[in-house]
Amino acid sequence: MNNPKRDVVILGGGSHAKMLGAILLRRGIAVKGYISKLKPSDDMVWLGQDEVLESFARDGAVFINGIGSVKNCELRTRVYLNAKASGAEFMSIQDTSAQVHFDTAMPEAIILLTNAVAQVGCKVGANVLINTGAILEHDVEVGPHSHIAPGAVVCGGVKIGAGVHFGAGAVALQNLHIGGGAIVGAGAVVTKNVEAGTTVVGNPARAI
Repeated sequence: MNNPKRDVVILGGGSHAKMLGAILLRRGIAVKGYISKLKPSDDMVWLGQDEVLESFARDGAVFINGIGSVKNCELRTRVYLNAKASGAEFMSIQDTSAQVHFDTAMPEAIILLTNAVAQVGCKVGANVLINTGAILEHDVEVGPHSHIAPGAVVCGGVKIGAGVHFGAGAVALQNLHIGGGAIVGAGAVVTKNVEAGTTVVGNPARAI
């Protein structure tokens, strides 16, 4: 995980953003504050709304995408891309309990939360969230802006496209392909390829 000497700013003011701030504090990294449309809870320093982002970027702050994903990844993606267009530079976060074995350098804005696992041979794009207890087995590929939700298990060799929401507790069997923008419902068991933009639910997973 990066350990910057610059100001650290989190985008978002909800409970997910607050959790990321707590992880940083455990790593000895203080958070300058939070940028969000609404004022966050009193124990979170509110820096203002989106219009202040560019000034913090000019002053050399480094950013974290603190937007979660419940049903799809559209908001997380939009926040990240808009910030990049304003000159923002993002850092990655890895909880101390996460076990990561990437063969290549970790791209920016990766978030690995408590007990997340990424085994040998995994490749993960920018702005990916690997949530609490999620498992990427060997040689899994995850496209940018995707979210692997809590407790999900992605078996070896699976390829996940960009902007995929892979729901809590869902499972994908070996060597499958999940197309960009797909949504895998919580608890689904994916036994065959999923086309781009498709929502699948159930065991075995079926399109709806």
